[in-house]
Order: sequence, then structure tokens, then C-alpha cells
Amino acid sequence: MTSNRFSQPSELSLKIGAVRGSADEGADGRIRSVVEALHFTAPFKVTKPFYDAADRLRVMVLAVSAGIMAGDEQTIEVVVDEEAQAEIISQSFEKVHKMGKGEYATRETCLVVESGARLEYVPLPVIPFAASDFRQHTEVKLADDSAQLFFSDIVSAGRLHFGESFDFTRYRARTRVSVGDDLLYGDNMILEPAVIKDAGINLSGFCLFEGYTHQGSILLVGPQVNDELEDAIVRIIAASEAAEDLTGGVSRASDFSLCVRVLAHGSEPLLNLRNAILELDRGIGG
Repeated sequence: MTSNRFSQPSELSLKIGAVRGSADEGADGRIRSVVEALHFTAPFKVTKPFYDAADRLRVMVLAVSAGIMAGDEQTIEVVVDEEAQAEIISQSFEKVHKMGKGEYATRETCLVVESGARLEYVPLPVIPFAASDFRQHTEVKLADDSAQLFFSDIVSAGRLHFGESFDFTRYRARTRVSVGDDLLYGDNMILEPAVIKDAGINLSGFCLFEGYTHQGSILLVGPQVNDELEDAIVRIIAASEAAEDLTGGVSRASDFSLCVRVLAHGSEPLLNLRNAILELDRGIGG
């Protein structure tokens, strides 16, 4: 593996807390989320946090570089304290550049959501270039069943406008979500186009990408998850399938969690669907 071009692992550590306005200060006593602690090293940067129209805290993470290169080692940690809420977004698509034989890049992400807190983790899609190898592991720890999570992960087949489609060496996305000490959800996506092609299997074929070029996963966890939310998501997916070139489905991971899987041609249909499901989830739990 090539040495890290930043001479040290790239780190981002973020803690979100909740403060309640004091009546003595003329506030209405409502809870507002704030950034309590922040640390980062190159290439990570974080813009000044801001609030949306509903007074939700939004934090945008930037990477001041051309993208992910061979040898990059990244560590991301986000902690959302009790009763706090935050949406973590990225500035741009995650470009994973060409790497030499045996070279790869890694990212370890740890998301912690305490009791009564809510985290929306919605980065933009990953674009693995030809001959790239990107390995990421995400660990999500929810304190108990009062914590809420909206998590999404979108990956494309590559730089399609450059004629690249499943030309990357390897893409791995391992995700584990636990509530307390119990494992709720586990996913280990390993895409190795050349390896399965040698076995006579086409990654874009039946039971895999099925001719589509983008895959999205959305996980919803928390007390807001119920039959009504599931039915509403099914209707949104059906409407999106009729209007846009995608196909998807939803399954119940537990009584208080849902998993949505979608295949599409292009990032925009997936992002539109993700945003629609997020607004629906917010209306119930956010």
C-alpha cells in the first residue's frame, strides 16, 4: 500500500450537543443543537454550521483535495449527545482516483447517537474511478431505542461519461448498526468486477445491478418507524419508479427500523428519492 500523502491519517472528530434557552434570557426554553467540539486534519474541513428553516443544525464536511488517492487513511467520528439533532452533509461527490496494483485507500467512520438524539448522515455519492480500490467501514452505535438515525450510502459504477463502468478494482462498504449491545443491522458490500467476471458473472447482470449504474441504501432507525411510515415510503418508491428510471424496495429490519434499497440510472433520481424519504421521516420523527 502506498504511504499516506498527508504523512498522517486524516481525521475528523465532531461532537454535537444540545442547549436549552433560558427563560431569564428571554428565550422560549426550546432545545437547540450546537457544535460542542471539532477537530480535523488535512484534507478535511468543516464549514461554519448553519440552521435550516426548521432550525435544524446542518454541518457540511469538505475535503480540500482532488479526491481520495492511493494510501489515504481517513477516520471520521461523529457524536450526537442526548436530545441533540444534526444533519451531516458533504460538499461534493466522493471521487476515488486510479491506483496502482496493490494500492488502496481506507475510511473508518464511527457514528454515536445518544438517548433521545437524532442523526441524519447523508453524504453525496461515491464515484470509484477505473483501477481504484476503496475500503470503508462504518460503525453506528445507538444508545437505546429512543435514538433516531437516517443513514444513506450511494455508489456509482464509475465515471460513466468517460466510458468507465465497473472498471474499478474493488469497492467495499461494511456497515454495522447496533442499539445498546445488540447488533441491529449488518451489511458487507464487496464489489470486485474483474474477479466475478473471471467467474463468468457480470456485475451489471441479473440479481446484481441488473443493468443499472447506481445503487443506494437508506437505513431509518428509531421510535418514529411504524407501519404508516413504511407504507408511505412504499408509495414514494412506486411514484418514483413511474416518474424516474429506478427500481427499489423497502424491508423491515426490526420493529423500529427500515432498510430501503434502490437501483437507478444516475445519481439524481436516487438523491431525489432520498430527500423525499428524509422529509417524510422528519415529519414523523424529526
